[in-house]
Amino acid sequence: MSGIDIKTEARTARAKADSFPPPSSGPGPSSQRSRGADTYETVGTKLRRGRIAKEMTVSEVSRVTRIPTHTLEKIESDLFDDLPGEVFVRGFLKAYARAVSLSVDEVLARYTASRRVAWVTPIPI
Repeated sequence: MSGIDIKTEARTARAKADSFPPPSSGPGPSSQRSRGADTYETVGTKLRRGRIAKEMTVSEVSRVTRIPTHTLEKIESDLFDDLPGEVFVRGFLKAYARAVSLSVDEVLARYTASRRVAWVTPIPI
């Protein structure tokens, strides 16, 4: 195979992979999956889709919310551990959700569910 054939084949494979719907994240009847990707979307994906639906760029959201673009990119990539404290992340999510006309409560609930951590109460000595 020549170099051109390999590049063409790789491009075709990428296009095919992009055309498939994302895999579901859990068991269940296909009727649940057919209700839409919204059921299984991460916080970052939901916000990105909202931004795209409003035909906004990351820079425009940054200007409106006053959140740095690199922070918005980390939010869209669900890299919350790379961001400052929890209280700041929640504030960023609220501002972003408002900027793209999404339900703040739904975005925060989705974030909380994705970050569910078991709290252990220390035993007094």
